[in-house]
Amino acid sequence: MLASTQMPVQKIAAELDFNQVNYFSRVFRAHTGVSPSEYRRQFSSRDGRPAGVSLPTHHHPLLRA
Repeated sequence: MLASTQMPVQKIAAELDFNQVNYFSRVFRAHTGVSPSEYRRQFSSRDGRPAGVSLPTHHHPLLRA
């Protein structure tokens, strides 16, 4: 969702059942090495698809969406 939409990080966190965006950001950074905003900047392409690296979702079930 970060790479393929312009949906705010707060809304993405809520869609993934994270009650607090700060907690989502900590979990995301722990598993990817970058913040959600950094990920969006680095891996969004102009056509809306992820460019290159995919998100390793196997570590946390709530990041599999």
